[in-house]
Amino acid sequence: MSFSYDNTLSNDVSIVRFLIQDNIEIGHYLEDEEIQYLLTDRGNIYSAAADACFSLYTRFSQSLTVAEVDDIRIETKDRIKHYKDLYNQFKKKASTGNGKIVPVFIGGADRTEFVKESRGISQSNIEDEDVRRFFDMERYY
Repeated sequence: MSFSYDNTLSNDVSIVRFLIQDNIEIGHYLEDEEIQYLLTDRGNIYSAAADACFSLYTRFSQSLTVAEVDDIRIETKDRIKHYKDLYNQFKKKASTGNGKIVPVFIGGADRTEFVKESRGISQSNIEDEDVRRFFDMERYY
């Protein structure tokens, strides 16, 4: 197994490491090969970063949340929450086409169907009340 990080972010493994802040060799959590697998399997850096965070979330969730040795107390609940929050952020960014905004109107096409099928808004988010309200509001303009 190996670790690499290029602070010029010239490769996808380094970008994912930067995004999840696993960029210090001593004490790193994921190996290059694991990150490369996620990149190959998921197809983009934000999906790979999300799955890396999910992996770390599950790793820390399975461990003790509080450990005490003599005068040292370590709590992992903040780390668990941190990776869960990062997972949600990267999943959202991945579902919007790598952070790019896509158009929500094409001529007279049904906007809801376009958005469902595009990478702009995920299928689960189309059910969101704010999105529904937006489409309803658009009908009046």
